[in-house]
Amino acid sequence: NLTDRNKCHKCHKTGQRKNDKLSKCNQCHSITYCSQECQREDWPRHSDNCVPVMVKEYGEKGQGLVAAKNIKPGELILTDKAVVSNNDLELDIYGYMVTEDAERLLINQKILKDISLLNHSCAPNAAMGLLDGIVNRAPEKRFEVRAIKDIPKEEEVTIFYPWDSVFPLDPLSRMRKTIQENFGFDCKCSVCSGEVPHYGEFLISSLP
Repeated sequence: NLTDRNKCHKCHKTGQRKNDKLSKCNQCHSITYCSQECQREDWPRHSDNCVPVMVKEYGEKGQGLVAAKNIKPGELILTDKAVVSNNDLELDIYGYMVTEDAERLLINQKILKDISLLNHSCAPNAAMGLLDGIVNRAPEKRFEVRAIKDIPKEEEVTIFYPWDSVFPLDPLSRMRKTIQENFGFDCKCSVCSGEVPHYGEFLISSLP
């Protein structure tokens, strides 16, 4: 759901009047409360969602995530658990099939419920990676998203979808073809629109 920062998320009191002051969560800045009491009561629920991003509509791209505060390079933005993983595959006489529960989740597009909201860019400001389950004592497949450059408040947080490719050394034409074939859309990011030079082509042009 879209976060309404003009309303206390616990008691739903609005901050429209002059004396109704709402305070942001100090950690994520993405949610507001009318009092410390409401914040404490909501913490058991909010603690798992205390991330410095908010959902925003981006026209034809649909929903995306926008920074609720300034985010520094290397800063953890969010972690997400794979709702559907290899453990949800069953061997069938016709091949591999997903389990009934996994199929329901696939229909509802909840494979990675938070990371799936991140839009693609060929000049991303964040990157995702699979956490080591043994080191983190988490057997389930968990991913994290971290900033790879400064992300100012209100800027969209983006990742590069073919995250296991050899980007950024792939030619731009090959990247765009891969994105179209694997993800079903024509990329219109700042690189593909010509606003920002493609990093791989910039490196090649800089060679003596």
